[in-house]
Formats: sequence, C-alpha cells, structure tokens
Amino acid sequence: MNPSHYIIRFFNHSFQIIPLGAVLDVGQFTEGIVDMLSESYLIALLLSSPFLLFAVIVNLSFAFLARLSPHLPIYFVSGPFVIFLGVYVFHIYSSDFLSSLISSLNQLIAHG
Repeated sequence: MNPSHYIIRFFNHSFQIIPLGAVLDVGQFTEGIVDMLSESYLIALLLSSPFLLFAVIVNLSFAFLARLSPHLPIYFVSGPFVIFLGVYVFHIYSSDFLSSLISSLNQLIAHG
C-alpha cells in the first residue's frame, strides 16, 4: 500500500467513526487522544533509551575528567568524540531501531 492510500483510508475511517453532523462525545474523544499520546510517548521513550543512556554515561564521564584536569577544556575536546560515538551508537542500533519503529507504527495504524 502506498502512503496516499493510508491517508485516504484514514479519512474514510474517520468519517465512519464520526459521521458528518453527528455530536462528538468529548469524554470518549479525549480518552482516545490521551491513550494514543501515552502509547506514542512510551514508544518514543523505548526507542530513545539507548541514546539517553549513552548521553548520560558520556557526559558524566567527561564531567569527571573535567574535574580531574581543570586546565584542559574537556568539553571542547570531547565534542568530536561525543559526535563520533553518537553516530556509532546510531549505526549499531539502527536496524533494531527502524524495525521496532516500523512495527510500532504498523501496530498503531492497525489499532488506531
């Protein structure tokens, strides 16, 4: 299926859920939005957790090094190192990251 087919399918499905001229049940609508946003936030947190863990460990280690050698501009020296390691971590997790992102989005599309 093409992405344009998904858009047409979403519009068709939205008019089946809430027909034109129908009264919108605000409680059910907001409950659905909150459920979808909480699920999306959980997916984003699970996908970004390796990068968050990497950022915390690397920044704490460079902060420790900055305390050990106060005359060396550690954050200036560590900039290229952090960028290279970030790209390397993304390279390692990219296949898992993209496959879990695609499966999560397909699941969200199928049930949403």
